[in-house]
Amino acid sequence: MKYIDLERSYLEYQKASCKKSSFDTLRSRIRTHLTPFFKDDELPIGTQRQIEFKAYLADKQIKQSYKRTIFVCFAQMMNYGRRYLELDTSAKIPNFKRTANPIYTIWTFKQYKAFREKLEAKDYKAFFDLLYFGGLRRGEALALTPSDLESDYRIRIDKTYTRREVTAPKTPTSQRLVELPTEVYGELRSIAEKRDTKERLFKELKYTTIKRHMDKASDEARLPRARVHDLRHSHITMLLYEGITPQGIAHRVGHSNTDTLLNVYAGYLPREEKTICRKLENEIKKARL
Repeated sequence: MKYIDLERSYLEYQKASCKKSSFDTLRSRIRTHLTPFFKDDELPIGTQRQIEFKAYLADKQIKQSYKRTIFVCFAQMMNYGRRYLELDTSAKIPNFKRTANPIYTIWTFKQYKAFREKLEAKDYKAFFDLLYFGGLRRGEALALTPSDLESDYRIRIDKTYTRREVTAPKTPTSQRLVELPTEVYGELRSIAEKRDTKERLFKELKYTTIKRHMDKASDEARLPRARVHDLRHSHITMLLYEGITPQGIAHRVGHSNTDTLLNVYAGYLPREEKTICRKLENEIKKARL
């Protein structure tokens, strides 16, 4: 059996198992990086050939984390062949090392206000407000339609926009109602009045232009550059600083549990040794009375 036959079988299996946008991403990775290298190889693929593939990836001008993603994809395909097709395949060489956890750029409310003042288009202001004050993911905001605007200043999140199409949200827990500040909700209402019921509110916004506007405004405001997703990180961090419970935050932003919050954002919380110590001292004093 050749590699290309295994690849075809693996893609058919994945197509039936994952949502379309995830499958399209997987297929693109495989056909861009794996197919050209292994197309005519006979199975099993030996250790030496795997080492050559790792060297092939190492020479590419792509991020270390993406190289690791591609190699993991290769290993998963080999494991699929072994488990389901009973082929003699396995990925035996060490993987690319994980990169360190990314450093997020967290903007305070004052910084975000300075950034927002540099934006000119109302649609961009409303869009970035959704990410910063609503904690939405970029795709969730881009998928919104007028019919998603509920009463009581709430919006319904039940889809996402990626690869130029609207699909199901990232996870089942991503489906939720999010209450917005009055002004942010009002911005959406004014945009919705110009759209048909099922028309996307931010249909003119593109992935590349969103980042370009963000970088331009942050540079003009003399702020550290941030990724678009960092506005969601800023929202979550702001709520943690305000003492909102992790359970409440997880529900608002569509996390399935609080593990992500506690693991990812703990480093951004202020140290509370003094507060803890004062409470302990008070308890000791009470016990002595």
